[in-house]
Amino acid sequence: MEEKNSKKIKLITIFLILFLIIFLIIFFIIGIFIYNLYKDKHEISDLNNKIVNLENTIDSKTSDLFYKTASLEYMVDNLNRDIESENSNVPEDDQEKDVDNNGVIKYELKTRESLGDIPNINKYFIDSEDELNNFYSIFSDELDLNKDYLNDNSVFIQVEKVSSGSIKVHLSSVTFDDNTVNFVVDKDYPQVGTADIGFWYLVAIIPNNKLNNLNLSDWSKPSEIIDN
Repeated sequence: MEEKNSKKIKLITIFLILFLIIFLIIFFIIGIFIYNLYKDKHEISDLNNKIVNLENTIDSKTSDLFYKTASLEYMVDNLNRDIESENSNVPEDDQEKDVDNNGVIKYELKTRESLGDIPNINKYFIDSEDELNNFYSIFSDELDLNKDYLNDNSVFIQVEKVSSGSIKVHLSSVTFDDNTVNFVVDKDYPQVGTADIGFWYLVAIIPNNKLNNLNLSDWSKPSEIIDN
């Protein structure tokens, strides 16, 4: 009887030991699975962080490139203006003149001046040297107009303000529609603009015989601005 009980105890003991071993093996396997799952999750999190950091770096580099490109365009524009300033601001006899079929000489000049306190009126009619000097007193003498043009011509100047210094303004034509002088103006907008205000002088030198019987009330003489 005791021998049978002893065998039962041994069997129960062996069973318990096997059960414990199996339990430990299962627990170990589950632990490895949980560890790998956490590890993968951590690696995915690290990967996501790296992707976010990469996106932030790309955004930063793109923004930096944008401003560098804008700055480069601004520098190139200033360089072009410096080159232009070495020549006369007004077409001379030995330079190419843009003369239309009516004998109108037209051109445009981007001013270096910051015309912050200019009058609201932007269209000027100059028919004498005194009026030219009055114009200089309102703005500046940067235009440096050849006074000889005033012998047989009158000068019409439109001051054009644009929202960016990189916008190019072109006086494409001068017409005499509606019994007055009209400027047809084109503007070239770059893909990337500089963050500064630009001012342009649009100039047309018109023979006086083309102005007969025209209504020039839309154009002001500089002396009228000064008197007011």
